[in-house]
Amino acid sequence: MKCVLVLNGEFSNDYVFADNIFVIACDGAYKELKKRQIKADLVLGDFDSLGYIPQGAEVFPAEKDMTDGEIGLYKAAKLGFKEVDVICFGGKREDHFLGNLSLLIKAAETGLKATAYTNNSVIRYLVKGVHEYDFAPMTTVSLFSFCGCYVRSSEGLKYPYNKVRLDNDNTLGISNVALSGKVKIEIVEGGAFLIENKKFVD
Repeated sequence: MKCVLVLNGEFSNDYVFADNIFVIACDGAYKELKKRQIKADLVLGDFDSLGYIPQGAEVFPAEKDMTDGEIGLYKAAKLGFKEVDVICFGGKREDHFLGNLSLLIKAAETGLKATAYTNNSVIRYLVKGVHEYDFAPMTTVSLFSFCGCYVRSSEGLKYPYNKVRLDNDNTLGISNVALSGKVKIEIVEGGAFLIENKKFVD
């Protein structure tokens, strides 16, 4: 079973909720799910966004050292899930979007496979190892790092990453293209975000 962590960002309109999933709603996400008649298996947060506390919700103080989304991620791991989709990831507040990116790093560090969805993109965080994905041919993909990343090799991209260092002070990895759709990236140091753009090809 997969876990779906629903944040309080712009609703991911094209995300398809499968039958065999466990849905965690964070604060204001409960309102969006209720409007779409999607049942949440667990509701949590401080509910400063929602404005009221749903029946059966797990309540946390507003003054805390982590976001409701981070609490939701920890809950997914504690419940034993190995894979989580994080939706409603972008839009609304840019500070929360940047904070949400850190959730992907945290998930990768703890062995939880997390994939984030916005209305424009699919975002993954890649750590040391070989990563393989199937994209639609000619999909625009970008690879960038906040804290440094060394890429040994890549396959299936218009602009190969071969013995390339990505750092937070350059844009070298932005706007690449998945040629045949099959992409392989080998990272030997650090980590990087892989962004699959849903709509735009440069």
